[in-house]
Amino acid sequence: IEFPDYQQSISYNVTFNVSDGTDPIEGAEVTFNSQNILTSSGGQAVFVDVEPGSDLPWEVSKLGYVTETGSLTVSNDNVTQNVTLNEMISYTVTFNVDDGVNPIEGANVNFNSSNILTNASGQAIFNDIYPEDDIEYTISFSGYETVNGMLSVVDEDITEDVGMELLTYSVTFVVTDGSNPVADANVNFNSSDILTNSSGQAIFNDVLPADNIPYSVSKTGYNSVNGTLSVTDQDVFQDIILSEDVSVDVVLNLENIKLSPNPFNDHINITF
Repeated sequence: IEFPDYQQSISYNVTFNVSDGTDPIEGAEVTFNSQNILTSSGGQAVFVDVEPGSDLPWEVSKLGYVTETGSLTVSNDNVTQNVTLNEMISYTVTFNVDDGVNPIEGANVNFNSSNILTNASGQAIFNDIYPEDDIEYTISFSGYETVNGMLSVVDEDITEDVGMELLTYSVTFVVTDGSNPVADANVNFNSSDILTNSSGQAIFNDVLPADNIPYSVSKTGYNSVNGTLSVTDQDVFQDIILSEDVSVDVVLNLENIKLSPNPFNDHINITF
């Protein structure tokens, strides 16, 4: 009787001891043998059932430390790999936020997974920032356009100057006679004059938010329209209806005016 030749698969344990050279490091990520294990409070990460092999790659990393890589060989015994992580130097990133002239207080700066509001000097200061390329940031403040950008921290503190611009809107006047558009009507608004186009429109761009901004719409042969409007947080469309001027100008020649009776008591007749 012949029996199959069964060969038992032999595997071993690989233990990583991670420290800073003096004390164990907890929570370091060890990548080895297609697995990721975090080190314990004693700085250990144990990989079991590792089959023999040569030049098996490993990597150990933790935020705030320089990543270490290497390889090891598993042959006929358990393996212990000691790894020392060197602490990474951190830096300070300062954002200076203004409107082009004055600092903006209370702007929200989102950077490195944190949010900080700018102080009275327009500054938001982030400490303990480790070297990294292309770190994204977003700065927002009510009434201003949101600013997005990125910066890299290499080997020194960083100061990022950011200018924010006020949000502006368009104001469109649509001028008709009640039925048809009125072209070439003069619209005075926001210290500017614009004539309506063939569609009866006069468009003012880059208008800053404000309440009760006066306007005046006029055209020869029509009664002028005056009013105010407010720009808050969106574009504005203002409908204007111009009515035709039907008044009659009367010119009197004093030499042709006749009064009777003359003298008079309680009434007088005027003819011309």
